[in-house]
Amino acid sequence: MMELGPKELIKEKLRNYPAVQYEEGDGYIGIKPSDANGFPVLLSIYGKQITIAALGWHEHFHDFEAALNRLAFLLSEDARLKVRYKGNVASKYTLQHREGSEWVDESEAGTFLYPFWAKEKIVYLQNNFISE
Repeated sequence: MMELGPKELIKEKLRNYPAVQYEEGDGYIGIKPSDANGFPVLLSIYGKQITIAALGWHEHFHDFEAALNRLAFLLSEDARLKVRYKGNVASKYTLQHREGSEWVDESEAGTFLYPFWAKEKIVYLQNNFISE
């Protein structure tokens, strides 16, 4: 019996969630947002390194199980992305997780080039493919 590669294993898991729409290419799977308030998730595989990205936020993995768990988390209602805009430019992306009724910052990524003088706006994006 042939062993499945990482992309095939991920697609196998995604079959359990028929609402998930994705596209694939050489070395990546791109998952579309759950709705207008969601965010896209991109999983890239380069050799033994897996990168998971959600807009400007990203995380690198060498452990497939850890990457798979993070992917499931990003598709769940227990995760959300806090996007800080300065004017019309996204300047910071913060991944948050739910603890009870509170949202807690987990990790963040940002950009260096943005109009720091512009008015700030914060938008919260959340996928809801996986619920408790």
